[in-house]
Amino acid sequence: MTKPGFTFGVVPFDNNEGSRLVLKDFCAGLSAEIGAEVLPHRAPSPAVLVSAIHAGRVQAAWLSPSLLATSQRLAGVLPLASSVREGATSYHAALFVRGDSPIWRPEDLAGLRVAWVAPTSASGYLFPRAALADFGINPAAFFASETFLDSHGAVAAAVSEGRADAGATFVVFERNDPTLPVARAGYLALAGAPPMRVVVRAGPIPSDVIVASPRLPLQLRSQLKLALQRLALGVEGQRVIRELFGAEGFEPFSDSSRRVFSALLETARAAG
Repeated sequence: MTKPGFTFGVVPFDNNEGSRLVLKDFCAGLSAEIGAEVLPHRAPSPAVLVSAIHAGRVQAAWLSPSLLATSQRLAGVLPLASSVREGATSYHAALFVRGDSPIWRPEDLAGLRVAWVAPTSASGYLFPRAALADFGINPAAFFASETFLDSHGAVAAAVSEGRADAGATFVVFERNDPTLPVARAGYLALAGAPPMRVVVRAGPIPSDVIVASPRLPLQLRSQLKLALQRLALGVEGQRVIRELFGAEGFEPFSDSSRRVFSALLETARAAG
């Protein structure tokens, strides 16, 4: 019998049956690697996930570094590993529009409707707003309306369906080079969506992180860190990591990652 382990929480791209099954497969893979039961927890928003961690219902989770850095309720939570995409532990953010939109430049967004993910989202709010400030735009007085939708999938759907004129999401460029084509993006993950166009690019941004609550015993923390790397070596593990996180694997969170993120976050907060 598998010994007691912990609960792992995420805010999935889409809170649907498919994400439930992939998260279940991911936790089953971790359970097999660790030899302890890992239970899945799907949260509908970052705020709900933070509440679950703070209350002790979730002991490990996938979080935005900006959420980790800005939420006082996450004090003491320990980053264990960074997501890797296109061989790098950083990515970019974008404000995007439908491909048939007349919007081409940042200033064309004036007086329009924008959809954000959450106030704590690095790619879905903080860094796109900072990028607008770099263009001399005051985001607080720029848009006709601003809506928070809690997930990248919901933002992509809002733009796709015309409920928002523009949206903010993550973008991963080929080889992590912003001069090359987009390899992954929040809007590319939406089935049936029309072509989209990036209007504002921001970043690089340190990747999202796997974290552990201080309530999780040290031995299980160490086992989780190793299990994340081992899981990415197998075909099935690669599949669930790609589908759940849009990543290739994980690298141990380093002090240099912490310093880079802290500097970038301060820039974003000061700008917008």
